[in-house]
Amino acid sequence: MNKRKLEVSMMVGALLLLVIGLPTGLWMANGVNSWLSGTDTYAQVENTTAFYDGPILDDNVEHRYASVNGTVETEETPTWDVTLEWDSVTLGSTGTDNKVVFNWNVSVDDIINSKFTGLRLKLNCSKRLTVLVNAVKWDGVSLTSVEAYSNAHIDNESSTVHWNITPMGILAIKNDLNPDATDVVWFQIILEGYDTAKLTTGDTIQFQFATSESGNVYSFTNYQILSFSAVIFGIIFGLIGLASTKYWNPLGPEKKSRKRSGRKKSRARRS
Repeated sequence: MNKRKLEVSMMVGALLLLVIGLPTGLWMANGVNSWLSGTDTYAQVENTTAFYDGPILDDNVEHRYASVNGTVETEETPTWDVTLEWDSVTLGSTGTDNKVVFNWNVSVDDIINSKFTGLRLKLNCSKRLTVLVNAVKWDGVSLTSVEAYSNAHIDNESSTVHWNITPMGILAIKNDLNPDATDVVWFQIILEGYDTAKLTTGDTIQFQFATSESGNVYSFTNYQILSFSAVIFGIIFGLIGLASTKYWNPLGPEKKSRKRSGRKKSRARRS
């Protein structure tokens, strides 16, 4: 293999590493971390500190949790049950097509720097529901949202859904949201009626929100997994780049052909 063929091979290898190797490496790192983590532990998300007092819609009206009918917001008062863990909210808003929004007081960076592996939502309602989790940012003027998780619908009565959090997935959300340093960032948990099963005044939703994370001290945070993968692949790309320069040739120094050296000897004899 000559130098030119080596350079082409390395270019192809670099592209394969970028397109296939990096996602695969992150998947493998996350798999190892899951193995180290063992059984996840769950922490209930409820009451005051777990929710953020901020805009629900694109306005300056702030709520921790509210039902929304179009552009009309109605502050709700959930019932927190720390004994049975089934919290509930009964819609006080008017209208025949409502949704309930919870401002979860966690930012994208909080998840990246944590060992969070998922968000579990247990729900119980007399109607089928659609579940959304959005990452949002507020710059003081407008609210921007990026979908983090969606469930087409869950059946009525008791159901459980999971938003499985991966390092690559949460990094993609951060890149899509692209917040400025002055933006306020958090997540919204949104529950609304599915299809014709609309939420109306007086409907009650029972819910349990809980985060899951590794209880093993030897497991890694999402940030550590991303950083480790970036360092390893940075070294590999650096070696590929160096091998494409004149300063390092993995094939060794190029040898001169015998034919050329033979011509030089014959010229020397004639002189």
